[in-house]
Amino acid sequence: MNKSDYGMRQFSIRAFDGTSWIDVTKRRAIIYGAGRGCIDMMNELLLPNVSMIIDRNEDLLGKQIMLMSQVYEISSPQVLKELECDKYYIVVSSIKYFEDIKEDIFKLCGSNYLVCKWEDEIRFCYKSLEAMMLTDNSVHRKLTYSGMTRKAYDIISDFYELKNSIKLMPHIDFFIPLKKGYSKFSFMFGNSEKLWVYHHIGYVSSIEKKIIRREDSQLKRIREEYIDNHGLDSLLTLCKRKNSVIQVYAENKLNLYDKKIRHEIIKKMRELHLNSAENLPDCDFTNAFFESFVERLRYATINDEKKHDVLDGIYHIGRESADYIENNTTNKCVIHGDLVWDNVVAYRNEICFIDWEYLSKGFPEIDLCYFLFSIHFGEFEKEKLTYIEMCKRCYGDIEGALYDYYDNEEKVKKYTKLAYAVMDLFFIRDVLQTCLWNIELGIKKTNDYIAEKRVEH
Repeated sequence: MNKSDYGMRQFSIRAFDGTSWIDVTKRRAIIYGAGRGCIDMMNELLLPNVSMIIDRNEDLLGKQIMLMSQVYEISSPQVLKELECDKYYIVVSSIKYFEDIKEDIFKLCGSNYLVCKWEDEIRFCYKSLEAMMLTDNSVHRKLTYSGMTRKAYDIISDFYELKNSIKLMPHIDFFIPLKKGYSKFSFMFGNSEKLWVYHHIGYVSSIEKKIIRREDSQLKRIREEYIDNHGLDSLLTLCKRKNSVIQVYAENKLNLYDKKIRHEIIKKMRELHLNSAENLPDCDFTNAFFESFVERLRYATINDEKKHDVLDGIYHIGRESADYIENNTTNKCVIHGDLVWDNVVAYRNEICFIDWEYLSKGFPEIDLCYFLFSIHFGEFEKEKLTYIEMCKRCYGDIEGALYDYYDNEEKVKKYTKLAYAVMDLFFIRDVLQTCLWNIELGIKKTNDYIAEKRVEH
């Protein structure tokens, strides 16, 4: 697909200024940061109208870098003083140093420039769904990975049929692709007043196919019936059918580090767990999950002895935790199964859980620990924490979360070891996944994890 002809993409560009989304289509972009993050950013965004690249590293000044067949000479941030700030916006390519860079720009030029992170604060808004589906880089890549490129027109047709079933649906001005989720294809749409989101569920990327087993239609049907009967997503859902759903778009704006908010989320979690599990499938988390996961990874690394040795070592560490979980969980309940931080949103002053594809029968500590793990893993991914610091925070938060959940010291003591074992498996799963694509990083994560596990246990 030819990405050089931006005129055919029919999009506008919006950047977040900290409080609202600003249309910057007619402005020129300045990229701050000429390192690896700059290349990754441009491969992801294919950002048009780039005027220059600047960097505060004096060793890089004057050197050249090629992006999208165009050569740029790296300049000093001092050039910002000479430009008309309302004709430009600055995109920071480094997630780790974003706050430092933003502060440097403020000291240099005041608050005149619009400065944003490339990963979270730049959005392409398409005038039509067809333009988004057929020309957006991220959409094209996601559909290609999943082998769904031929189904693009089917998704377009399905969306319009579903949308037309909603009475009095207002005029739609734009469509925005969403990156989130391996198990579905999603995009946001709306106008200046309201936003909605469309999910096509059942999508799995080629990378995840190596690890995740596809579920049969009967299990999906059981989950869908349970969700409908218990109204689990009724607050947000406007209409749904088969593998598609249109919902009110509720963006995650919760401060998950605020103790009061986290307490309310755990309270909401407990309310969910009080529901009967009825005929829901068992959460494939412990022995069955663990064995199948390792088996797939071993097969994928059959010709790499070094990876094999690391996997064998991790396997024996996790085996003890998995066995403990199997032998100490009798009271099962309904669980969300994928309660990561961005599946918790606020809507109409109420906390809501979204994305119920892994709804199943399990035990509370799975949701509780996965929620804690996801919060700190997000910090690790943004390079705000080292892996060993992430381990410390995850295990360090367990006891407080159990008190919020059970509000009973005796039960906290009873389930602390179980929660530690569950957290063990979340870390081991992450280490195994890392070993698959980067053995050196996998080994480093393994050593950090084992060192912290010895301290905590």
